Amino acid sequence: MSIKDTIKDVVLLPNLFNKLGNRSIYDLLKDTGYFNLFNQINEGDIKKILKKNTSCVNDWLLYSENKRTDGGYFFQKDENDKYVVSFFDSKKQKFENRKIYTDKMQACSLFIKMEIEEIRKID
Repeated sequence: MSIKDTIKDVVLLPNLFNKLGNRSIYDLLKDTGYFNLFNQINEGDIKKILKKNTSCVNDWLLYSENKRTDGGYFFQKDENDKYVVSFFDSKKQKFENRKIYTDKMQACSLFIKMEIEEIRKID
């Protein structure tokens, strides 16, 4: 599987996760081949593929909104129509590394990379 194929599968993860409903996001990410290529994939690579699959941004927004965790990365559109990516540290009860973007593709690409790295590190 090529790096581009892996990234495309990663970009489509929320859709697949919702469709299947019986597989963990960890297992689905592992199936993409990302665990073997993680150090060869960056935000820019993800953004290139995301631009070809623009509807996936909404899937990632919904995924972030529906996460059932006490902490971790999140991605949302704020009241000023900007996109926010941040990390909520549940132990400290505070937000860290808050980044605000006007470019939703850039914000989503960052969120995807940060989120899949958190998922990968679960193992």
